[in-house]
Amino acid sequence: MAKDLTGAVKRREVRMDKGQYGMLLGVALVAGLVGGIGTSWVLTSHLVFAESGPLPTKVLQAERFEVVDQAGQTRAALAVAANGALGLTLADQAGKTRAILGTLSDGTPHLGFIDQKGKARAILGTMPNGSMALALLDKNGRALWQAPSSDQQPGRQTVRRSTKKGRLSGKRHRDRKGGR
Repeated sequence: MAKDLTGAVKRREVRMDKGQYGMLLGVALVAGLVGGIGTSWVLTSHLVFAESGPLPTKVLQAERFEVVDQAGQTRAALAVAANGALGLTLADQAGKTRAILGTLSDGTPHLGFIDQKGKARAILGTMPNGSMALALLDKNGRALWQAPSSDQQPGRQTVRRSTKKGRLSGKRHRDRKGGR
């Protein structure tokens, strides 16, 4: 009798035609959609939709910008002073200003390097008359080297450097017969 049942099961084949297959697929899709929406509604009490993120700002405005390190120490700042001077200051890990790039209130640009004790050691800038100036200073603020020198005559090149005694010396190009 067991052989008869096995044979009967083997002989009975269930086949679905294309219409039944399509109907089963459609019911499965609708059931999945209804189940997903229903679950979302039951669990959150409202439908969830994706929101668009904020668009990037093309212009960012502030009176002061600061860059801080991981410890929260200000390492760089870009700001406008009350008198209209603009400056970018760079600080070391201790928070001491070590370099300044900026413009004075009259628009004159300058660049300065500062040592660990807060003394200016190198200065590059444009003078009010439009000429450039560069000075390298010792730890006491005295000029080791500067161009142009304070006694330079218009049209003449003069470079000044410090001697061992702290005096300034220089080589001036003078007009000579048959020479410069």
